[in-house]
Order: sequence, then C-alpha cells, then structure tokens
Amino acid sequence: DLSVAVNSLPMHFMRKNELDKDIMLFGDTCGANERLFSSPVPLFYTRHTARFLSAWLLLLPLGLWESFKGTWNHVGMIPAAALISLFLFGIEELAIELEEPFSVLPLQGFCDKIGMNCDEIAGWHNGKSKYSEGAPSEADMLRGLGE
Repeated sequence: DLSVAVNSLPMHFMRKNELDKDIMLFGDTCGANERLFSSPVPLFYTRHTARFLSAWLLLLPLGLWESFKGTWNHVGMIPAAALISLFLFGIEELAIELEEPFSVLPLQGFCDKIGMNCDEIAGWHNGKSKYSEGAPSEADMLRGLGE
C-alpha cells in the first residue's frame, strides 16, 4: 500500500526508488523482529544455566584452596569467591534481561515516529497531510538528494 502511494507522488524517480527501498527494508526488519519476538529462549536453558552457575560457585572454594594453601592468606579465599560470585551472578542477571529485548527497549517512541512518517506519506498521496502542506515539490526532492 505504501509503495503504491509513493509511486503516485509527484517527485523525482530517484527519490521514489529510495523511498521504495526504505519501505522494503522496513518490511524485512518488521519480519525479523516478529521472528525474534515470537521465539523466546526456552525456560530450560535459563534454569540450567542458573543451576550450573550456582553449583560451580558453590564448589569454587575447593578449587581455590590449593592456591591459598601454603600461605596465611587462605582466609582471602572467602572474599575472592564472593567477588567472583557477585560478578558472575550479575552477568547472568544481565543475560536474563536481554533474553526479551522488546520489554527492555523504548519501542513506543520509535513506533510513534514510524507511524507519523507513514501518515505523512499517505497524506501526500491523498493531498491532505496533517504534517505538511501537501507533497514537496520536485525541486525540494532533488535538493534533499544532494544532502
């Protein structure tokens, strides 16, 4: 529908081609986002990762014991294990947040702007755009190509 509206606009053919490419790219991007949105990470992967990380961090002091055994610094193993646990659990929480990017990103502003631009193009086609006084002239379009 947008391609038909763009093709009927009184503008230079190069500008029409650029707009048509942008519309095609927009459609492809929407399809890719829909695939991402409809295929979440399985819950098993998240639980398995959390359990493995917890078990590994629980056994970490046994692995660090040899490194600290020969010195009086074996007490330093406790804060070292705590610090490593803090960093690794933080990375795991970050990964859980990034599993669903659409809930984290501020997409409403992007969608509103895209909708406004589509309404403007459709308004040019109908001759009643609420964002501008009709379609831009061909000279304006050619000037826009040079920028």
